[in-house]
Amino acid sequence: MSGPQTSPRSAIEFDSLFEPLLDSDEAAQLLKIHPKTLQRMARRGEIPDVQIGRLWRFRRSELNAWVEKITPRGDGGKEISAENLCIARLRLAM
Repeated sequence: MSGPQTSPRSAIEFDSLFEPLLDSDEAAQLLKIHPKTLQRMARRGEIPDVQIGRLWRFRRSELNAWVEKITPRGDGGKEISAENLCIARLRLAM
């Protein structure tokens, strides 16, 4: 005899545990950069990504953490200024 029977998780339960992946267009729109720039950065290993075959996919949470990491915070950890946010976005485009 086998152990206690457990019901398989439904697709809805599984989906709630899995963070949806963004495609290049969605991730680029989120970062306000061109999709080709994003793909180039992914090829160079400059930005967190998941490559599935020839396609690039991105997790919103990892992109957010990456932006937080590269964003200058000279104000003691408070909100960044619009100017500093523009600087961070320009760095993304390089």
